[in-house]
Amino acid sequence: MMLVTLAQARDHIRSDTDADDADLTLKIEAASSMVVSYLGSFLELDSEGEPFQDSQGELIGLKDRHKRRLQMATLLQVAFLYRERDGSQEHAVPSQYGYGYGLCLGALTQLYDLRKPTVA
Repeated sequence: MMLVTLAQARDHIRSDTDADDADLTLKIEAASSMVVSYLGSFLELDSEGEPFQDSQGELIGLKDRHKRRLQMATLLQVAFLYRERDGSQEHAVPSQYGYGYGLCLGALTQLYDLRKPTVA
């Protein structure tokens, strides 16, 4: 599941080549999964844990403003994963802010008030 397209991600990181497409696609899928995991019960999920989507891949049951915020959070996370490919975490979220399932601070600010935590 990808919350943004490859073209959107490429535009966001200012890439004009397709040389990184396979890596970028992997990062989009990972970032999308991280965003969905962070939101908890905010999104309705199917039996496989994936958000419900229509035939065009659009999330069902979300207001447009929420869709835009999910997409922006995903793009910010993709850029973070792209920049920090070696895992050095030079720009990691300071520990006093928590780590939010590994999301970068920009993504967290987009999602925090939408989150509905679940208690196990």
